[in-house]
Amino acid sequence: LRGESGRIARPWTAWLALLGVPAIGVGVFLARRGAIQIDVGAVLVGVLLVGVGASALTALALRLLGTVRVPGSFSATFALRDAGRHQIRVVPGVAAGLGLIAAVVAGMVYIESSRSAAQRMHLLDAPLGGAFVMTADLAEATAAAEAIAPVVQAVPATVAHVPGSFTARADGGPFAGDHESFSTGSSALLGGVGVLVVTPELADVFGFPAETRSALAAGKLATRAGDFGMASGEGTLYFIDPQEEPFALPVAVVLPDAAPAVLAVSEERARELGWPVTVTGIVVMTDRPLTREDQGALTPPGANVELGLHIDTAPAQYALLGAGTALVALLVWALAGLARAEALRDAAIVEAVGAPPGFTRRVAGLQALLQAGLAALAGVPTGIALGRVFLAIREAAVPGQPDAVAIPWPQIAALAVLLPLGVAIVTAITTPVSRRRGVPRPIA
Repeated sequence: LRGESGRIARPWTAWLALLGVPAIGVGVFLARRGAIQIDVGAVLVGVLLVGVGASALTALALRLLGTVRVPGSFSATFALRDAGRHQIRVVPGVAAGLGLIAAVVAGMVYIESSRSAAQRMHLLDAPLGGAFVMTADLAEATAAAEAIAPVVQAVPATVAHVPGSFTARADGGPFAGDHESFSTGSSALLGGVGVLVVTPELADVFGFPAETRSALAAGKLATRAGDFGMASGEGTLYFIDPQEEPFALPVAVVLPDAAPAVLAVSEERARELGWPVTVTGIVVMTDRPLTREDQGALTPPGANVELGLHIDTAPAQYALLGAGTALVALLVWALAGLARAEALRDAAIVEAVGAPPGFTRRVAGLQALLQAGLAALAGVPTGIALGRVFLAIREAAVPGQPDAVAIPWPQIAALAVLLPLGVAIVTAITTPVSRRRGVPRPIA
């Protein structure tokens, strides 16, 4: 263990970093540019360069790890030194595992981002379990709901219509599309287009927090985090119409994500601005959450029981997780066969001269843990970046598709932690060892 592997003096060690870092940088640039321009060739070349760069950095990491001595663990020190001496045997397995993990993580990011975007675009007509009745007659709406369950709240929903055909953007933010302006047809409560007028009663029924009420009372518009290019805080919202004089209003990011609109205003402020205010319907809450079966009992046309948007992607994500884990484990185990066989020959010699029984199995398991761990360490960020590329391609190919990234951290963490441990345990268990003093069976 004190031989050449304990040093990092080989001149090509520095070249690994000089090759790996620029390759990753150029690869990311090409992949992102190709995604924006829908150039599949550029994306493929970029992904290939990222893989080459990651492989070079993996070889450098193995070279450095080969100089590490683990106190109190001869098996771990032996496994690291052996991997450091024979990077050419280890890097292919790490690169293959990296690719599979990156593909699985990219799929998870794409699914979670699509689900999150769909939920944001689904504006509620009423709180979950409540109903929205498209009538301005409070008595009619209450009677319709009373036929199902006792009514505890019935509140008119009012909407302010901005004259003209304005779109809006925040200061420093991008020009908004139809949805991110204030015109959306995804909510019957908004009457197709309009700015939600928040009355005290409506704020109570939707459970708006105190900061939302305070901002509206101060004459500011209210929006959700992520709309109009605003993440948090306050700013200015510019209303733009080619045929009208543009104007600007203060806006605060204080609306909950589950708000029934992307933009809200107080009733007093809407009337000050001269925006016509109309009642689009009645939000009704009963003494129990309404169900899908209750939907048919609401007789007025346009009545709707709000059940939310049900997009359950957990089964698909867990299926990806299981398939990725199995594939990576099998591939790493298979590609590491040669390295494991050669390492076991050396381990057998060490064990024959006094290493404790089970030494070969521990070395095999630790080397598998090292390979799978490096693959996960590099594969997770690569997969997240690849998921962003997929979303950018979708945004470029289908304008208007949201490209915000949502990352399912619990599933990714499970993949990154449990996969290397599982590969190591399976490898250690399946390593052939003779029953006589733990010496490995001869390897043909």
